[in-house]
Amino acid sequence: MKLTIKTKLLIAFIVSTLTLVSCANKKDKDDQKVDEGNQAKKEMQNSPKNEKDYFAAIDLNEDGNVTKEEFVNHAKEEYSQRDKNEDGKVDEKECKMFKEFNTDGDDILTQEEFAKGHEMMFAKIDTDENASISKEEMMGFMKEMKMKHAPKESKCGEGKCGEGKCGDGK
Repeated sequence: MKLTIKTKLLIAFIVSTLTLVSCANKKDKDDQKVDEGNQAKKEMQNSPKNEKDYFAAIDLNEDGNVTKEEFVNHAKEEYSQRDKNEDGKVDEKECKMFKEFNTDGDDILTQEEFAKGHEMMFAKIDTDENASISKEEMMGFMKEMKMKHAPKESKCGEGKCGEGKCGDGK
């Protein structure tokens, strides 16, 4: 089979085009990885470094206590921060408390479910039921959440923390 010059040029054109498209797709993927990396860095810079910083971020009037209003307002901000793919919905990958907050059992948390979940969380954190959360109450709750959501292997090794079966009595 003998190829004409036109056929050879057409094949060369197709190969070149496919190469360019392939390189462009790779560049788009690389750019997306850079964007995701930059987003993660930005979130790390904007996120509180520890529990005390988190408390300070919520305690807007800096009186040492977080009211329900401050807590729920913070939840509204947090909802948009958790919506990593910016689709206006928070899914299970974007929220550790998904199962607790997802009241209708679908695959997303609405802003209303997220706010309602934070209202319930406020009541749980406010152990002395004085309508505000102290730093101590917040620290205790955050420690509890870290234990609850930590991978099993990072606990005492048996996954029985909280049942009084660890060596430290926790």
